[in-house]
Amino acid sequence: MIPAALLLVFGSSALAKNTTEDMSGKKERQMANCPSAVPDAKTVVENRKDGVAVTVTGQTAAARDEIRRRARLQLNVGMQPERGAIEHTGKGTGSGKYGYCPGLIQGTRVAVDDLPDGARMTIRATSENQVQSLQTMTRERLRQLSAKR
Repeated sequence: MIPAALLLVFGSSALAKNTTEDMSGKKERQMANCPSAVPDAKTVVENRKDGVAVTVTGQTAAARDEIRRRARLQLNVGMQPERGAIEHTGKGTGSGKYGYCPGLIQGTRVAVDDLPDGARMTIRATSENQVQSLQTMTRERLRQLSAKR
């Protein structure tokens, strides 16, 4: 396991909102930055005391490599400061506040570990009162993604 741990800290407002308000934008963009959207990827969400672990695995070497690349990209995109006008363009301009990808969510700290068959993103809420919202939003995003496949 090769840790690529980086911390992301954002404001907490998105976690307090209804999860459906945060899922916006066009899925037609194929979620090009999302590890869970890699063809044939399998995503498992596990609740943790402080948040969730999102494990994404693939069957082929190409899928596993792409899952790892996208997981690391989530870290890079999330480190960008929130812009005055946040858009969900499918190009990483939403700062984790918008979209359908289980994982990068505003108001969290994220660590990524490469696994032999993919990657694990450990997402921790920045405060105890955000944990349940983080868990709910992550599972809802996975449910929405799975429904579109």
